[in-house]
Amino acid sequence: MIRYWKILVDYRAVAAIEFAIAAPALFLFLFIVINLGLFAWTYDALHEGVVAAARYASVTTSNGLLTAKGAVAAGVCTSTNLVQSQFQSVVTPPVAAGSVPRIQLSWGGSLAPCNASNLSAQTSALPGGWVQASVSYSWAPVAMPTWLSGVTINVSDVEPVLNAPGS
Repeated sequence: MIRYWKILVDYRAVAAIEFAIAAPALFLFLFIVINLGLFAWTYDALHEGVVAAARYASVTTSNGLLTAKGAVAAGVCTSTNLVQSQFQSVVTPPVAAGSVPRIQLSWGGSLAPCNASNLSAQTSALPGGWVQASVSYSWAPVAMPTWLSGVTINVSDVEPVLNAPGS
């Protein structure tokens, strides 16, 4: 009789059943942690890229204004393509090289004519000048893209430009 009781209390498949119950929660948690890490890495890279791009635009424009004796003339403000290459060199590890977003530059203060296609616009009455770099990136997760899709990362930075008229 003891022999039959031992057959009824067999524990050989318990671990497999417990794993089958706990595995979905474990993998869900693992995928969430991986995606949050990748999101943080992407956000940080985009932020560092925008800061580097705005700083590059500020410094090169400041040097151009020093050479032009403070006059806002054609070619003084840094071109967006040069700033884009600086931005792309910082963000390429987490962002694929083919999907790096275009950076938007906005000039303000006495450098507002840099926003216009022609430089005939009046210089702003505000002293000094600045440049704002901003970017918008649509982030896609690696795992569970249907649950976490549609996340947009918006990052911007403003840097002052030295040697601008009125500064």
